[in-house]
Order: sequence, then C-alpha cells, then structure tokens
Amino acid sequence: MKGQKAFVDNALKYIPPKQTKRGRNDELIEKRNECLLARYFYYSRFSGLCYEESMARIAKEFFLTPSRITRIIQDNAERLQELRQNQTTIYYLQTHYPHLKWWV
Repeated sequence: MKGQKAFVDNALKYIPPKQTKRGRNDELIEKRNECLLARYFYYSRFSGLCYEESMARIAKEFFLTPSRITRIIQDNAERLQELRQNQTTIYYLQTHYPHLKWWV
C-alpha cells in the first residue's frame, strides 16, 4: 500500500511523550484567587452585603464551597490588605476584571 513504508518507519521510531505535570495549573489557580479576592473586596466594601450573602454569591460565581472561599481569603490576606490600603476603586476593578459585573 502506498505510504505504508513511511508509516511503519515512523511507527518504529516511537518517541515517548514529554512528562507533563498532572493536575491543576498553578498559574490559573493564582489568577482565579486574585479575581475571587477582588470580588470579595467589592462585596464587602462597595455593595454592603452581609458576610453570608457575599459568600453565597462568590460560591455561585466561582463554583466553590464557602469553606474553600474562606480558606483562600485567609491564605491571601496580604493581597486583600493591599486592596484596602491602595483604596481600590470600582473603576480599577472594572478595568482589571472586565468580565465581571461590578454593580449591585
């Protein structure tokens, strides 16, 4: 058959695939966490929602449990503090995360 020799030659030269890291992408997790912190900051600072309502909305938006969200906020408390110290505005949040709705 035409091309059979080329196929056999290439099939015999098996090159194993590169070993890739399995699991979740750390860079994407960091981006998600930054976005989640910005969203938490917005709900707590500008929208006037209570803590439970903020957690419920974030859980719905990011498909995470409230306990996981609390852990992410605790692990990234210094980033949240930076948002507070820099007096972050809604305009800043809109420009950095344009895919989210930034008004209640």
